[in-house]
Amino acid sequence: MHVTDLGDGSRDAPRLLVEVWLIRPGQSGPEVLMLRRVKERGRFWQGVSGKVEPGDSSLTAAARREVSEETGCRIAEVPFEELPPEQTFEGLDGVWYRKRSFWAQWPEEAPLEPTLSEEHDASAWLTIPAARERVQLPAYRDELDRLATALTR
Repeated sequence: MHVTDLGDGSRDAPRLLVEVWLIRPGQSGPEVLMLRRVKERGRFWQGVSGKVEPGDSSLTAAARREVSEETGCRIAEVPFEELPPEQTFEGLDGVWYRKRSFWAQWPEEAPLEPTLSEEHDASAWLTIPAARERVQLPAYRDELDRLATALTR
């Protein structure tokens, strides 16, 4: 089975995205991997994010593919947890999106620093409060708050 409702980017059919917040233990509590988009793509901080593609068999498969593409880390065995609810928004590019978010542990055997794709020019492991201060979009602050709550369960 493949994900079929990808949307066309209009307000009535927003384009489907996934966002993955990768976490690891830190000295001051959990740290989240933040990636900064290159200037041509808005130069804002976010987690791993990308469009669901026609060949993706599930949202989780899309999330795993995006993690691999944007960090160089394959996390096939790591469980993904959904971080509801789905969000719909107009992007900086004028395209409408609907986003499903997840979180997962960064594998202990993975390199400490990701290998960035051409979409990003910087990365940082930050505590959730520090990540919250770095993001520009209110929706990301809300997601980080939900992530902090999920990690305390």
